[in-house]
Amino acid sequence: GLFVADEVALGPVTFYPALRFDYYDLSPERDPLLPSFAGAAQHGSHVSPKLGAVAKLGGGFRFFANYASGFKAPEPSQVNQFFENLAFGYTSRPNPNLRPETSESFEGGLRFASDAVNIDLTAFHADYDGFISQEVVSGSFTPADPAVYQFVNLDRVRVDGAEARIEARAPFGLTGNLAL
Repeated sequence: GLFVADEVALGPVTFYPALRFDYYDLSPERDPLLPSFAGAAQHGSHVSPKLGAVAKLGGGFRFFANYASGFKAPEPSQVNQFFENLAFGYTSRPNPNLRPETSESFEGGLRFASDAVNIDLTAFHADYDGFISQEVVSGSFTPADPAVYQFVNLDRVRVDGAEARIEARAPFGLTGNLAL
């Protein structure tokens, strides 16, 4: 991957534009110890833009917002993993059709900082396409019908959330943190 970023200050607002380029190439070679298994090959690339902004509101308050486009190529073990433990009723199978996952995420919030306390309030939202997840795709966890685990792409995954954090500092050196 290649990553380029900048910081652009315009008065009380600072922008953080960034661009990431990812390229991956999975080129397995035949293993003489596993003559019946041929690993799947994959390759691809993706460009992911990102933009952040921080606005200084005065009095120690700052508003921030971020947008990010994400990309995650499948790991070689997710594409070509194979393992069997039939005595305990499960197996793991390769998925040569596993695709990369992509995402778009938004985050925003308010920060306050002083000598005695820091407070962060953040909300976030992310949408994933082709989210990579290991799932049980068949089987009943018995030696005769083992459960089959496989990495698959989930069509759509959505993550929403909020965080709150406070850090208080006493003048004599004691610090306390609380996060929710």
